[in-house]
Amino acid sequence: VAVSLSSGDSGTASSADAESDGYIDDAMLWEDMESKRPTKLELADERVIRNGWAATKAEQTYWTAQGMRLKRSVAVSAVQQLDPQWRCGVPYERMGGTLVESRKRVPAETGNAPSGSMWFRRAKTRDPFAVALIRVGAFYECVGYDAAMLMEYASFNPMGGVRSEIPRAGCPERQIHDVLRQLTEHAGLSVAVWEEGPDTKAHGESRKEQKSRHFAQLVTPENPVYLYDFTESTVDSTAEVPDIKGVSLSSRGYSLFVFNRNSNVVSVFNNISQESVRTLVAADRSDKPIVHLCWPLAKSVPNQISTTASQLEKDYVILLRHLTADNVTVKP
Repeated sequence: VAVSLSSGDSGTASSADAESDGYIDDAMLWEDMESKRPTKLELADERVIRNGWAATKAEQTYWTAQGMRLKRSVAVSAVQQLDPQWRCGVPYERMGGTLVESRKRVPAETGNAPSGSMWFRRAKTRDPFAVALIRVGAFYECVGYDAAMLMEYASFNPMGGVRSEIPRAGCPERQIHDVLRQLTEHAGLSVAVWEEGPDTKAHGESRKEQKSRHFAQLVTPENPVYLYDFTESTVDSTAEVPDIKGVSLSSRGYSLFVFNRNSNVVSVFNNISQESVRTLVAADRSDKPIVHLCWPLAKSVPNQISTTASQLEKDYVILLRHLTADNVTVKP
């Protein structure tokens, strides 16, 4: 089941192909993210973050393409201040980066660096292709390209005004679920949310160190519901967590795998017809059902049937066309 549901098992596009049309496919992003993502121990070492702060080619292509989609003047103005060769579009030094020994306390942020910038650096190192939303008190804040995305798709204005040296934007805590829907379901972005840890400071005691923060969840178009403190949320108490679906095909027929995240149950339907697959997928109550199509023969499912295609390939393409006509998003 895991193989069928994985977005990275269906092949990897070459860098040349991806850069030629300004598009990076899911498999390439996943491979790049996994190869560049440091371990938890490495994340604790600021030197690793500093040395890897330069954006990879895949990151530059991805965020440049995202910037070209923007229409709001404040978002366009924010992108014009950024340099895509750096993560967030901001050089390490301007992000408040200071190389310190691992046993020393990270100094308080100074100058024009955003508040809590150490956590922005960690978040973008962990998930460079995701918008990083960091909890700062009663707000979730983001900087650089991420701030431009928030301005564009959630209609927020820049924090500190349009002339702020580093683009910043934020949303109130009470609007986090609506903002995540805008960024994932409508804009197709992934969002890495970081929450604050508990306040251990005694009453009347001055704070000498930053509040601790931790990675909470990667919210994606396939998984748009933010589950952190979900049971205590009144905003999303009726939200339906979408199922994860995967389809594979063999000479015996189709297999459909459905993972219901509300109940943590996996249902497997083996050797069924194409009509049965469409019927079961149509039972999904979410607005935009997504199906991961296992395509072992190529890096992506072709839109056209070649004259030399096998019957298996032809059946895959026909299913792709039918699911697309049913308003279902098909991914590798």
